[in-house]
Amino acid sequence: MARRLLPLLTTTAGLFLDVTLQMQLGNPSGATADTNNHQHYLIQRPVEAIDYNDYLGLPNWTSWDLTSSDMGSAPRSPDFFTDTNLPPTFYWVLPTDYSGSGYDRGHMCPSADRTDNTTDNDMVFFMSNIISKIIVAHWPTPAMNC
Repeated sequence: MARRLLPLLTTTAGLFLDVTLQMQLGNPSGATADTNNHQHYLIQRPVEAIDYNDYLGLPNWTSWDLTSSDMGSAPRSPDFFTDTNLPPTFYWVLPTDYSGSGYDRGHMCPSADRTDNTTDNDMVFFMSNIISKIIVAHWPTPAMNC
């Protein structure tokens, strides 16, 4: 199920969320919102900023501001979403693209950092915020290597 992205500025419980807060440390790669920029496409949302690489189908980096007001008791989204807000010339990664691959989905901006409300939590479940991670039943501990 695909969802449309919320407006870039929103009001939640009397708070004004500004997308510029997500890049307070700058834009290290010079990412732009130019739809012809497939290697460094800038996505700015109230919950995060992403330098997205269409060729890889992954974020190059993600930046977010974290305050106590970003965390609450909203439940974790049960679903991942195709980011249909990406330009139509980009490949829209599907949640099913990981099925049977041996990889799991990992968040760049963590779900736990956006539990103030379900809308904000859902935004970090867009596939544009997801990277591949290997499924490992048991990670070895350093003591096991001695």
